[in-house]
Amino acid sequence: MIATPPTTGPLLRPRNPIAYVLSRIGFGVSILTAILIYASILSALPQVRGAIEVTEMQAFRHWLFVALIAIFCLSLAVATWTRIKWNLINAGVLTVHSGLLILAGGAVWYFSTKVEGDVLLLAPKVELIGPSGPIQTAELPAEKGRRWTRFMPAFGGAVSMEVIDTQGAGLTPVRRATVRVKAGDGEPQDAVLTEDRPQFPISNRLAVRLVTYPPQTKFYDDESPALYCRRADDSEPRIVEIPNLPIHRERYLDAGYVLRDRSNREVRSRRWWPHIRLGGLTIPTGWFERWRLPIRLDAPDLPFDIEVTGYVPYIARMEARAAGGGDRLNPAIEITLSDGRTSLTESLFAFDPAQSLWALPAPFEFRWVADEQERERLLTPLVGPHELTIEIADPPVQKTLAVTPGATIRMEGTPYELTVREFSPSWPLMSPGFENASSPMASLDVSNGQTRFNRTVIQRFPQLSQDIDEQGVRRRDGPVDGNIVLRYRTSAEGWVLITAGPGLPAIAGVFTPDGRVQRVPLEVGRTQPLRAGQMALTCALRGVYENARSLQVPVIEPLETRQTSLEPRSASAIRLDLRGRGPYTGWSQSLWAPFSRYPHTDQQPVLVRLPDDSQWELIYSRYPRDLGATIGAGRLTVDHFPGRMSVERWRSDFLVQRPGDKDRPEAGPPPPVAGAVSTNHTYAVGPWTLYQSGAARDDWSFTILGVGNRRGIWPMLTGCVLVTLGSLYAFYVKPVLRRRRQAQAQAEADAAGRLKRPVRREARELVEAGR
Repeated sequence: MIATPPTTGPLLRPRNPIAYVLSRIGFGVSILTAILIYASILSALPQVRGAIEVTEMQAFRHWLFVALIAIFCLSLAVATWTRIKWNLINAGVLTVHSGLLILAGGAVWYFSTKVEGDVLLLAPKVELIGPSGPIQTAELPAEKGRRWTRFMPAFGGAVSMEVIDTQGAGLTPVRRATVRVKAGDGEPQDAVLTEDRPQFPISNRLAVRLVTYPPQTKFYDDESPALYCRRADDSEPRIVEIPNLPIHRERYLDAGYVLRDRSNREVRSRRWWPHIRLGGLTIPTGWFERWRLPIRLDAPDLPFDIEVTGYVPYIARMEARAAGGGDRLNPAIEITLSDGRTSLTESLFAFDPAQSLWALPAPFEFRWVADEQERERLLTPLVGPHELTIEIADPPVQKTLAVTPGATIRMEGTPYELTVREFSPSWPLMSPGFENASSPMASLDVSNGQTRFNRTVIQRFPQLSQDIDEQGVRRRDGPVDGNIVLRYRTSAEGWVLITAGPGLPAIAGVFTPDGRVQRVPLEVGRTQPLRAGQMALTCALRGVYENARSLQVPVIEPLETRQTSLEPRSASAIRLDLRGRGPYTGWSQSLWAPFSRYPHTDQQPVLVRLPDDSQWELIYSRYPRDLGATIGAGRLTVDHFPGRMSVERWRSDFLVQRPGDKDRPEAGPPPPVAGAVSTNHTYAVGPWTLYQSGAARDDWSFTILGVGNRRGIWPMLTGCVLVTLGSLYAFYVKPVLRRRRQAQAQAEADAAGRLKRPVRREARELVEAGR
């Protein structure tokens, strides 16, 4: 008699209650659901990432996500060990579970070690140098055969450059360039430019220069901000990483002022420390949120302590704002103007030529007067929209009259004759100390009976008026004729002159287009209606400061005009509170530093002057990381679709020099080798993968190589393959094996003479026993 195989039910439940809970299908599904919800919310909803100040990458390396993955893996492992028999039929599910564990481990490894950044490679170029420096757009790549031509009347007509030959060595593609330059009707000149002698004069006003850039050994981490601190006489900066800096929201401690956006709306700080409010309770959330304020930076070798007390993303610009507490006379006011729809706030500094004027359609100017007599002189009405005062010393004649373009003025009793050529409402000034300032200007042709000249008469700064002699040469060393003095005033578009002084209240002199003036007393905190030119406005004086400090503060981009594709930190600024240590104890300063994407080019430094007049330069940028090789710039190639409206493909060629053998330092590094990345094609350098990340709009001047690591990719790929193979086995192979086993059991039962129905039951039991 053949023994009947024992019936086998489900596996026994684990004796350990923890193992029992972990092995339950419901528990595993719950954890898997929690992982899915977490991933969906933090991946699909940037508002949530912004609220807790994480990037998408940081969200998936957060301790909560790692903990959920770890619990899921533990549950899966316990269930696999205690609930599934290890045999051929179950090879599919065992493979799937093994693949899931490997996939989860690879994902944790990937997100916990992921680093991404980029390196900027600038192409060598040849550029033209004018009297005031490099001429914008007058440049071309230092490549043989390249040519540039432009009509430039200031230099005699057409100016052209052509690169005849280049020579390079090592990681520097161009060390020597021969450039043929032609300016106007002059003969072509061949300029030989080298790294030691990069500039060649073409004339007394024009030169050509070779510009090269050093190879790169670092890239800049996208998720690690840093502060570069450099003393003015040092070549290398001290680099301090800024940990736990916010990313998405405006967060700053109270410093006595509120930031504003471009629409002049207040942008108040969100939470400046991690917490939530429920009812009347304040619950700290620092255990979950990684950002902090204030952030004390670890920089023991600096002469001052640094604390980050504010962060704002999406800044539109930096602007000067007046505040009290200065240590010297520096008069300033802060005013707000509104037309009922839009309001604007501006700080005006009386002693700063550029910042004492608010260039509106009807300009606002601030003057600090010594006494009431000076104010009366400034607020004297004009005799017309354009007023000219003429003073002649010999014979003594003075005349004030209204003038118009084209008018001719003959000074009776003198040989002088003046003709008004033109007026300019906003003439830019370039004299030292007056950069970025502007003023109304009148241009007059003057004849004194012996010579003729042209004089530009500056309203706000008469001392800057200059003459152009009969040969067309501007006289910078003094007037052609010092016997005649001209003064010009205008209110043709309206003009508001605000005056204040020691013990004198602020008064706005509102000049109408016909020259009349209305005096409007201003009080701090009081809103006054006034009409400036064609604008009906209300004016509110926010503050008058005799000893003002000029604070460079960020102006925030309004929410409705922010570019969502822009990385918030790339247009951000941080506030730094500096406190002296050692011999500088007692000194302090607070300042805002705008973000610079690269600390070595196009940077936006802020300058700090210590009590001993030593200067430090601070740059807020990204933390550098070692590339593990040296990369020299090569050539950027851009292929366009027909019509050149969009790019089909980018390709960046470069040179790579890997480090030498550590065991044989005397051998030195190996020679550079050619490398390249292009659209969808990468290049490996040590642990880093390089890829095309950005490029110049002119298709040649620079390229940006993205840099990242790929740890965990192979385990994740292996896990995905195992899950796929296991699923195919479970759905297609396992049913075949089960049917075969069932048929075998049926055959054995038939051979034993069993009844059909019980035999089928016993066959099923045999199959179940094999699970």
